[in-house]
Amino acid sequence: MAGSRGVGAIIGRRVVGGAITLLAVTALVFLLASAAPFDPVSAYLGAADEWADAATRDRIHTLLGVDRPWWQHWWAWLSATPGGDLGWSAVYRQPVTDVLAARLPWTVLLGASSLVLAVVVASGLAVVAVRRPYGIVDRAVTTLATVLAGTPAFLVALGLIAVVAVGWRALPAGGLVEPGEALTAGQVLRHLLLPSIALAVSLLPWLVLHLRESLVVGYASAAVSGARARGVSERVVLTVHVLPTAVMPMVTVVAARLPELITGAVLVEAVFGWPGVGQALVAAATAVDYPMLATITVVAGLVVIGGNLAADLTQWRLDPRTRRAIR
Repeated sequence: MAGSRGVGAIIGRRVVGGAITLLAVTALVFLLASAAPFDPVSAYLGAADEWADAATRDRIHTLLGVDRPWWQHWWAWLSATPGGDLGWSAVYRQPVTDVLAARLPWTVLLGASSLVLAVVVASGLAVVAVRRPYGIVDRAVTTLATVLAGTPAFLVALGLIAVVAVGWRALPAGGLVEPGEALTAGQVLRHLLLPSIALAVSLLPWLVLHLRESLVVGYASAAVSGARARGVSERVVLTVHVLPTAVMPMVTVVAARLPELITGAVLVEAVFGWPGVGQALVAAATAVDYPMLATITVVAGLVVIGGNLAADLTQWRLDPRTRRAIR
C-alpha cells in the first residue's frame, strides 16, 4: 500500500503541475505569436502574395482572424481541443492532426536514434576516461565534452554538412530521400545519420560529464575497495559494483535534458530539411499559425513532463531513500 501511495503521489504531482504549466504556456504562445512581426496573410498566400489584390488580401485577412485579439484565438483553440479538434493549419492548408500524424513519427525517429547514440557513446567515453582518473585520456574526454557543451546544435549540423556531405560526399546533406527515389529503409537510414549525429553531439557532453562523475564516486566506494581486496576482476567490479549505482543519475540527467533534445531537434530539422515537427514549428512561427504553434508546444511539453515522470518513478524504484521521503 505504501508503494502504491508513493507512486500515486509522484504521478499526481506531475499531472497537476504539468496541466497548469501547459495551460499557461499555450496562452503565452498565443500572446507572443500575436506580437510577432510576421504577416500571416503573406505567409498564407506564399508565392501568390506578389500578385494578390487588396480584395483577396482582405478576404484572407478576415478568414485568418488577424484582427481578433490573441485571447480569442486561444480560447477558441482551447475549447475545441477536448473534442479532438486541434484546429486548422493555415500554413499547411490542412488539419493540425493530419500534419502531426505525417511528421511526428519522423521526429520521434530522429530523437530516439540521437538519444540512443548519445547514451551509448557517452557510456563508452566515460568508462574509458575513469580507468585512470585525471590521466591523459580522462582530461582529453572532459575537455572535449566541455568544448562541445558550448557548441550550438545548428553549428555542429552545418559543420557535418560542410565536411561529410560536401567535402567527402559520403552522406546526403538533407531531406528524407534522394530526389526521384522511393521511400525505403536504406534511403531513410542514409539521410538519418547526419541529423542523428548532430543532435547526439548536443546531448553528449552532459551525459559524459555526469556519468564520469558517477563512475568516479562508484570506484571510490567501500564496496569496490572490498571487491578488489577479494581479488574480483575489474570487469566484474565495473559491471556489478560501479555501473548499477551510476544508472540512476544517468536516467535523471537524460530526463533533465529532454528540453534540450527538443530544442536541438528543431534546429537540426531546419538545417537538414528533415520533415519532422521541428520543421513544421519553424514554418508555423513565421506564418503566425496559432493552432500549429500551440499544438506543437503541448506535444513538446508532454514529452518533457513524461520524461520527468519516468525519471521520478525510476528513482523511486531504485533508491529506497526516495521511497522513505515520499512516505
